[in-house]
Amino acid sequence: MALEHHRLVSRDLQGRFVLGPRCAELAAAAGEDRLLAAAGIQVGDPVARIDLRSARNGLRSLPQVASAKVVRNWDGTVRLTVTPERPLVGVVGPSSAAEVSANGRVIKVVKDAAALPPILPRVTVDRLPRLRPGQTVGSPVDDVLEVYA
Repeated sequence: MALEHHRLVSRDLQGRFVLGPRCAELAAAAGEDRLLAAAGIQVGDPVARIDLRSARNGLRSLPQVASAKVVRNWDGTVRLTVTPERPLVGVVGPSSAAEVSANGRVIKVVKDAAALPPILPRVTVDRLPRLRPGQTVGSPVDDVLEVYA
């Protein structure tokens, strides 16, 4: 079975999946094996028995994935199209920071603001509850997201 991502996924000489340079951020954040595991698809699975909805939902459950599409091809391949979630702002609290997308979803949690990408606008809050990737942030960050979106 082949895995394709906008023709940016191929197999290396050992038969492992390799993401192209445009997907390097997603590959680093989610990990290639995690993408396949989240989709619930293994090499060699019969194409007719793959649950496309379940595979799509599994990919969408990853905090680093904004959207996913899974298509079955009767030539024996399954195409997974994954769009990485992009951070809109960095939310900085007293003891941690997080990359947050336009829809308020936490993409990545880091120890402090220095670990956030330098180009990312920062929002500093007095209190920041313990955040986990995939969690949605609430007020007052929601108001700020509307300004940046």
